[in-house]
Amino acid sequence: REWRERSVQERAAVVKRVAEIFEERKDELARLIALEMGKSLAESLDEVEFARDIIEYYAVHGPSLITDYEIPSTIPGKAIKYSLSVAIALAMGLSMLRVLTGISIMWFLIPGYTLAILLSFRVPDIYTAIAFDSGGVASGPMTATFMLQFFIGASTTLGGNALRDAFGVVAMVAMMPLISIQVMGVIYGRKNAKIEEPAVYGDYEIIELWEGNE
Repeated sequence: REWRERSVQERAAVVKRVAEIFEERKDELARLIALEMGKSLAESLDEVEFARDIIEYYAVHGPSLITDYEIPSTIPGKAIKYSLSVAIALAMGLSMLRVLTGISIMWFLIPGYTLAILLSFRVPDIYTAIAFDSGGVASGPMTATFMLQFFIGASTTLGGNALRDAFGVVAMVAMMPLISIQVMGVIYGRKNAKIEEPAVYGDYEIIELWEGNE
């Protein structure tokens, strides 16, 4: 049978057998390591046993490691999608405004990236990580395949300078998710902060009657 057609249990059994072979032939394998690498037999034997332990671990725990499970998260997936979509729409709108008016890209990039950096100090790290990752992902396929050509064509049609007007589109698209997703992080961070944890009292702590009845 093809390996990909075998069940997880069958694969685990094969891996388990490999670990058993390592154990059965560890002296022979240790001698080979000593001859090829110039190590002592004791060191070589340690390496064989170490490799055996790794193989055996995945033979035993492998089936449970690949089991699908849901990772708990306080970040709603739809909120991420909407904030990213709004960011791309704003980036496209501001870039088109530059084509129509000829405003310098610096009037957008300097305030925008400054705001993004300041927000990174106010939101949980997970939102900042998602924001920077989203900025990098969106600026690649969206800009290279569609937006650059669109703005070059719009600038040429309107009689503008295509090189100047299209310059900075990548930076604009990369910047907007940094702001929108981190703003969402501020909003959800405040919502989560409002959820108060119940009071926990120590074994020898004095509890007032009105505290215990709350």
